[in-house]
Amino acid sequence: MTIEPTIPGPDFRRVRVAFWAALVTATWLYAIVALSPGCLVLGDLTERISENQRAVRSLESQVNYLEQVRSSLQADPAYAKELALLDHQGNDPGEIRLPVASSLRLARFESVTRPILDVPGTWTLRPVVEALAHEPALKSTILVIAAAIVLLAFTLLQDSHAERLNRWAGRLKRS
Repeated sequence: MTIEPTIPGPDFRRVRVAFWAALVTATWLYAIVALSPGCLVLGDLTERISENQRAVRSLESQVNYLEQVRSSLQADPAYAKELALLDHQGNDPGEIRLPVASSLRLARFESVTRPILDVPGTWTLRPVVEALAHEPALKSTILVIAAAIVLLAFTLLQDSHAERLNRWAGRLKRS
């Protein structure tokens, strides 16, 4: 007597796909709960790094400006006098000020620095990740859902139950 291997029909394939989809879903739910504290720390550190990089760019811009002022002060005494006048802003008795076109005047430091583009202060998913990392009730709920999905997958979504699931789905379609 020879036993011929049975080729699973489309019903069996659907059950197998549903089984593995349920296991993958449960795995993702567990991973979300397990990895959320680490993701929260990583996101906060990434945000702090970007803030520090913006501060470094701002300081580099100030250093470049001050180096340009220093080299101009060393090379051009008239520039030093004009810069002193800008800083003093007051008229000494007997001083005559000549009107000069605004394009010929020296710019103050604040107007020379490039504006740094503001990046939003908080990352978008931080509230969700923080809730997953710090809310025990939410963690428990998600883990119970994952456990229920695993139990349902191992009890209902088996090849031996394919016929029963097919009949049940047919009844649901009729009603």
